[in-house]
Amino acid sequence: MFDGTAMAKKGVLMVTANYRLGPLGFLAHPVLTAESEHGSSGNYGILDHVATLTWVRDNIAAFGGDPDNITIFGQSAGSWSICALQASPLARGLFHRAIGHSGGCFGAPRSHLSAAGGVATATSGHDVGLAISAELGVAGEGPDATAALRAATPEAVMAAQTAAGRGTGLLVDGWVMPTLADDIFSTGEQNDVPVILGSMSDEGTTLYAGMPEPPHDEFVAGIRSQYGGQADAVLAAYADEVASSTRTVGQAIAADRSFTWQMRAWARAMGETNDVYLYHFSHAPPVFRLYRPDGPELEYAAGRRGAGTYHSGDLAYAFGNVGLVGIEWNDRDHELSQQMSQYWVNFATTGNPNGEGLPEWPKYERASEPAIHFATDGTAATSKVREAKLDLFDSIYQVGGN
Repeated sequence: MFDGTAMAKKGVLMVTANYRLGPLGFLAHPVLTAESEHGSSGNYGILDHVATLTWVRDNIAAFGGDPDNITIFGQSAGSWSICALQASPLARGLFHRAIGHSGGCFGAPRSHLSAAGGVATATSGHDVGLAISAELGVAGEGPDATAALRAATPEAVMAAQTAAGRGTGLLVDGWVMPTLADDIFSTGEQNDVPVILGSMSDEGTTLYAGMPEPPHDEFVAGIRSQYGGQADAVLAAYADEVASSTRTVGQAIAADRSFTWQMRAWARAMGETNDVYLYHFSHAPPVFRLYRPDGPELEYAAGRRGAGTYHSGDLAYAFGNVGLVGIEWNDRDHELSQQMSQYWVNFATTGNPNGEGLPEWPKYERASEPAIHFATDGTAATSKVREAKLDLFDSIYQVGGN
């Protein structure tokens, strides 16, 4: 799915790189912060991205690339990383455009760090690190604790996080992330480059496939507990989904809140200072997965688009790889892949996705919030995607650190 050959054939150089994940990439701890010249720990995965971009800047000319014309893009956690890089002063000047698929770092939830979006503080990051170190049998905050943490194997650290039941992620450390992304963008201190931002219509169908299906009364009680005075409005906005299935509506609400809202928040945070292009993807791809039941041969299992426009379903289209993964692709799939990958290449080349033979993609502006809609019946401009539903979530986020 991530093979860059098809996109490279359109005239760009494609560079992909790994980075540290989970507690290996984002474990903060007081002893690690104390020894740092920057008074920081955690965010190592973001530092890996910065190192990659520094390498690209210093070496890409040897491959025929332009170090002054670098576009970064990512999906889900990758998009969350793109958001962090746009906010971080350490990445300043290392990229010139950015594309985010389904994931942002805005609006720290009022209750706690969320799985998608939201940024922890150094204090809450330390709390997570202490909980994980306790599972490793490491107590205290002195030199012995530092040595014991470093002596732990990666497998032990991963197991300790699982046992602690605590998630690690991006945090405000005063260095990689000086403050919340909302504050950085509101003061215009972000890396101010053109962006493409967007999300899928049914992000939650596969991502939250394990979500339970509670009885109707129990579901409604949960919504009232979570949303308080907003509960009636939430239930009304999702009335069709409620009537269909409490699991379906739970997936839809979680996905809109965590993904579609994030992309709109990101577009709005950019203000009128630079070029923003927003998209919404509602064409359902085939459902495919790779598995290895009995031996080394990879086998395909595919459904008939029953999961809708699921989280990560746009990746094969953007990379131009709809013929390489999964089965049951149709003519619209191939047409849409050609369009989407060409938009991405045009944007990387010029900062504007539009080009010959492509439907016109309007630039985002706050008043009408236009977007391009990648739909089954065609690609065309639209506006104010899911506005009424997304507005409901504005009040549950602590935007701008307030």
